[in-house]
Amino acid sequence: MAAQLFDFLCNLLLSFEKGHHMKFINNERLIAYPIIIFVISWATYFAVTFSGTGLTDGFGKTIGADFICFYSASSMLRDGAAADVYDIEKLMTKEASITKKEDYDFASAWFYPPIYLLFIKKLASVSYLHALLLFTLVTFSMYFLSMALLLPNRLSYLWLVTFPGVFQNITNGQNGFLSATILTSSLYFIDKKPFIAGLILGIMSYKPHLAFAPFLILLATKNYKALSGCALSSATLVIVSILSFGFAPWGSFLRTLPLADTLAMSGFLPWYKMNSPQAGFLLLGIPPELARLLHIAIALGAIAFTAMLWRQKANFNLRASALIITTLLSVPFGYDYDLAMLAPALIWFGLEAWKSGWSTYEKSIIIVAWIVPIVSPPIALGTHILLTPLVLIMLLVAIRNRYKSEQQEASLVS
Repeated sequence: MAAQLFDFLCNLLLSFEKGHHMKFINNERLIAYPIIIFVISWATYFAVTFSGTGLTDGFGKTIGADFICFYSASSMLRDGAAADVYDIEKLMTKEASITKKEDYDFASAWFYPPIYLLFIKKLASVSYLHALLLFTLVTFSMYFLSMALLLPNRLSYLWLVTFPGVFQNITNGQNGFLSATILTSSLYFIDKKPFIAGLILGIMSYKPHLAFAPFLILLATKNYKALSGCALSSATLVIVSILSFGFAPWGSFLRTLPLADTLAMSGFLPWYKMNSPQAGFLLLGIPPELARLLHIAIALGAIAFTAMLWRQKANFNLRASALIITTLLSVPFGYDYDLAMLAPALIWFGLEAWKSGWSTYEKSIIIVAWIVPIVSPPIALGTHILLTPLVLIMLLVAIRNRYKSEQQEASLVS
């Protein structure tokens, strides 16, 4: 069934490319289209934001959306109530006191490990909007600078800044830039200084589900230097969090995990904004137990393929792209703001194709993947079909095909 779906989608893209000869893709339009989407997205956002009052936009949502959770947790830390951050009623009460709203739900709950409290501890030192602006500027700067180490030209910077996943992360007031910075910085050092790469990757313990796939790939490739660095930095952050807040928050965090899973599997946390195969299956009405098993099978397959690329020492662009895509695909409950991590994967894969020649339907896949952060949620709402995991899988298939093609060419040359 899955193979038939892949064949259908790939044949559809192939016929599209042949029918249109990709005439709408040239250097000028590669600059113009991202800028047009960027301007429309931000003009719409500011129009909605400034039509509201106080901290609420024109649709009645808090400006920065999820950031209210971070800011409220910081405010509770300032009051010396670290463990209370995990008490949903107390956290919602704090959120309501800040925004003057009374309609908060469990989506505003705190499900992060206490390590993340170290990162947001000082947010409440300034007003909400100033904290939101500062948080966004700092994390985006980190994101941009980490990518500047790896991107080859100014056109790449344009694609990075205008990528819709960047827009989703900023408007949600989320931490996708921080996650992307950790992953891309780790990739920068992975071949040259694996221990440092591991030290950086260990910081992802603030959001441990995003470290799961990279950790397994390091394990499968027997990169013990990177693994030791990862273990050291993770353990250090745990110890520092205990010294800062005590053991109570860790106990509270562990007790919230079953609730987080229940809320996500029940649909209380919106599936249409997620990236995972599991969310896609749940949207289609597949029973939760079967959806989870199907997701695990796809995630393990993606991890096994990416580990193979790393063991075979495929070129960096393919390896790095596959690792990021697999990280996004394997997380059961990743959201659209996490797709900020997808930008470097698309740029690396696109550069590889540009350098050695485009293969069938690669341009179409990259274009669809580039816009998927903004088109997938509304399409999923209307049709119950979640595009993001399908697009991520197709990207991995395209990487596999390109790798096989490169291997065949190398064997012919030798």
